[in-house]
Amino acid sequence: EMASIGIFLPLFQLLLDPERTAALPVFSWLNANLAGGDPKMLTVLFTAALFGLFVVKMVVLAVIAYVHNCFIFARQAEFAQAMLTAYLVRPYLFHLEKNTAELMRNITTLSMRLFVRGWLPLLQIAAELLTVIGIMIILLLVDAPSTLAVSAVLGAGVAIFYGALRRPLQRWGERTVR
Repeated sequence: EMASIGIFLPLFQLLLDPERTAALPVFSWLNANLAGGDPKMLTVLFTAALFGLFVVKMVVLAVIAYVHNCFIFARQAEFAQAMLTAYLVRPYLFHLEKNTAELMRNITTLSMRLFVRGWLPLLQIAAELLTVIGIMIILLLVDAPSTLAVSAVLGAGVAIFYGALRRPLQRWGERTVR
């Protein structure tokens, strides 16, 4: 994620002024060795490399989503099995008093809600939070004052947005749970 963000600035610089950019140390080496001294060819090669990076990024993101889902669904299956075992070891009288449809609903629906609507989003938020922290560290190292100013403006916008939608989302969530 961070590599794809970091490669855009050089691409924009290359698109805006290929002659000047091709004179920069890294670009001059790439221009001489890969593009044969042609700044336009360097732009084409750099764009193709960016496309390749995004293809690799999409494959990596698909693998990460697969691993997340495998992890969550394995934990959900373990939880449902533990619930079933807990129900099966209960006394016979318990099963006479309880509707089996309710017990099966508890095992299937509640375990699915807990993991798919609870743990999976938390895992995704944690992964995104790590990405944001990494990007923020890089941006702070590159240009701290601008990063802090933009973060403050965006943070204020998010706070206003959250303040405006908090009550409606809370009511919607309560209706959804019922």
